[in-house]
Amino acid sequence: MRKAPLDPRLKYPWQQTVLDSLIEYPPVRDKITAAETAIFGRLLERPTDLGEVHALRDALFALQIVFPEIIPKLAPNENKKIA
Repeated sequence: MRKAPLDPRLKYPWQQTVLDSLIEYPPVRDKITAAETAIFGRLLERPTDLGEVHALRDALFALQIVFPEIIPKLAPNENKKIA
């Protein structure tokens, strides 16, 4: 059973880890890595909810934009594999 997020505005449990990494200042590499791991871990579970797949993609892109020195950007042809 998947654990519910702490923030009631979050729809998916993995979003809490992403949010934690985004609000930390100065950035903590371990939290960013945990967020990336949560995203890819959930993608490996092959979620069937298209909304969640889009949320996963958006979260990864947000991490790439906010932390470009830590999260490498995917090549354009790799982006299609996420959604």
